[in-house]
Amino acid sequence: MCFALEALLTDKDQHPLERGLSYQLREFGAFLASDDYEERIAIQKEIKKLYSIRCTIVHQGVAPNLSEDAYYKLLNIIKSIIAKLFFLLENKNIDNFIKLKNHIDKIKFS
Repeated sequence: MCFALEALLTDKDQHPLERGLSYQLREFGAFLASDDYEERIAIQKEIKKLYSIRCTIVHQGVAPNLSEDAYYKLLNIIKSIIAKLFFLLENKNIDNFIKLKNHIDKIKFS
C-alpha cells in the first residue's frame, strides 16, 4: 500500500525531493484526501505512523506494529487520494506532477 502512495504522490524525475519522501507523502496525501483542516492534520499523523511501519519492515525486516486495521486505514486514505486525483484530472486538467505540486502549493498558501 505504501508503494501505491509513493507512486501516486512522487515524481520519478524529482531529484532530490524538496523535502523528505515521508514529509511529501504526508503533506500531499493530507491535502488530497480531505478538504477539512482538522481531517488533514489527522491524516498527516496517520500517514506518518503507517509509513513508519513500512520503513521498519524495509529496513529492519520486522513489523511489530503491523495490523489489519493499519492496512485498512491506509487503504481508505489512498482511496480518498485517488478519488481526488481523478477529480483534479477531469475538472482542473491536473495531469502531471508539476501541476499537482502547484495545485497543492496554491491550496497551502491561499
